[in-house]
Amino acid sequence: MKVRALCLVAGTIILGGCSTQAAGKPSPTATAPASPPTPGSTAASNPTGAATTSSPTAVVVASGDPFQTGMTYLRRRQYSAAAVQFRRAITAHQHLAESYAGLGGAEMGQSRFSSAYTAYQHAASLKPTTQLYLYETAYAALYAQNFRQSVVYTTRLLRLNPYSVAAYHLQMQAYSRLYQPKMALIDAKRIVRLKPKNAEAYDDLGIALANTQHDEAALNAFSTAIRLDPHRYNYFSNRAVVEHLLKDKAAAIADFAEAEKLAPDAKTKSTFAAIVAELKKTH
Repeated sequence: MKVRALCLVAGTIILGGCSTQAAGKPSPTATAPASPPTPGSTAASNPTGAATTSSPTAVVVASGDPFQTGMTYLRRRQYSAAAVQFRRAITAHQHLAESYAGLGGAEMGQSRFSSAYTAYQHAASLKPTTQLYLYETAYAALYAQNFRQSVVYTTRLLRLNPYSVAAYHLQMQAYSRLYQPKMALIDAKRIVRLKPKNAEAYDDLGIALANTQHDEAALNAFSTAIRLDPHRYNYFSNRAVVEHLLKDKAAAIADFAEAEKLAPDAKTKSTFAAIVAELKKTH
């Protein structure tokens, strides 16, 4: 299926497909798929929010153990030193699943995404029902641009927990990058059903609807996101992209201008200002 001129990029849609520049027009700057959780932080990456979910920090070990030392380095964000200790623990067959997960976190911290994915894979194979490990493996696969494997692991997680919003969101991003917008839309609709009062859920839904040519419905979804949280610049810029596609330039200019006001940094503000100026030339 041919994908039209919209793409999911960290909660933002951009003109001209998955790139940093629109075809012939400026566009919002593309960013990474998502902000990675702090390696080793269960709270940041827990796909369920449940306190009972297993995590590397749950294991109590004696002082001087390489796993414990690795976790200390990981919490301090000394990722290279942490990786050395986790490899020592793995060689010694100590806390294998937890050590592989810790190694995955250390590799993620160094932006070594393929190595992180491999390490998390080992953790997930050793403890295949631990939801956190499945999520982290899927997350690392997404960053490693192994989108099909990201779907494989989110699917496994969702079999265990069909209510995991984090897993649906991750899977939606993977499907978007696999140019399967219909599958991404299915996940977006599930997220809205699970979080009907969440602005981000409607933003995701709007992106998925726009990618499947449901522009009017996308417009409504973005408007709902804005009503729920009127302080997020990307909701306005996303709606503006759809308004532009619907040839409502006045509305698009107004929303891009609002996005410029709300943008968090000078570079992003400059990007939206350029879009507004370009649109005004032909308005």
